[in-house]
Amino acid sequence: RLQTWARTMAHSIFLLASFVCSAASWDFIRRPQNTTVNVGAIATIECEAPQSVHPIYQFRRGNGKTFSNRIAASNGDLSVTDVQLDDEGWYECIVSADGGVVKTASAYLTVTLPPKFVLTPHNTTVSIGRLATLYCSAMPSDGATYEWLKEGQVLSSGGDTAVDS
Repeated sequence: RLQTWARTMAHSIFLLASFVCSAASWDFIRRPQNTTVNVGAIATIECEAPQSVHPIYQFRRGNGKTFSNRIAASNGDLSVTDVQLDDEGWYECIVSADGGVVKTASAYLTVTLPPKFVLTPHNTTVSIGRLATLYCSAMPSDGATYEWLKEGQVLSSGGDTAVDS
């Protein structure tokens, strides 16, 4: 009987050790990715662990701030609606899995201001053969690109252009 009990216990310990090792060896299916969005947009940070480890997801902000009512988590997805400048920062996905294994992965949310025209072109009338100059400008101008169109067709990308007729 003692041998049978010892074999049963050894088998149980082996199974438990195998379960703990396999639970600890999982990796994320989807890690959160750094994301850039404009103010007012919707940002989504995705995090996914294998269903076989029965994941429980939590999210936290890297700066310790609490989530506003515009931020919601569902399973492994975190959504920020009507993104504001103060939403920028690190977000951490925390996954608790079978065997007490806890893993984390982080992503940085960058929030930018969408360009806003500060100078728009105006209708201009000139005589045939004369020069017409149209101006436009947007802020913030860092990294802004401009595209001029005539009757829906692209004339130029990137700045100044000259057009005949």
